[in-house]
Amino acid sequence: MAGPDSRTFVGPVTVVGHDSVCIGGPNASGECFVKDQMTQSLQVSDCVRVTYTPDGSAIYATPTKIKHLNSATHIAECPPQ
Repeated sequence: MAGPDSRTFVGPVTVVGHDSVCIGGPNASGECFVKDQMTQSLQVSDCVRVTYTPDGSAIYATPTKIKHLNSATHIAECPPQ
């Protein structure tokens, strides 16, 4: 379960790099996360909800929970490409 300082971000996977995975958002917003066991199976265009606790000292946030979403029911967050 998410703690009081956790945040949730919903959007499409936009970049899968060697060390990170980025989730895009509206108006060029987004978040990037450490590529680890939880994020390694994500692919560009996957629509996901990521829960994480921000760490101001880390380059990328580490997710605590990831859920794949149906992009057809989350059109505002994951618009068709």
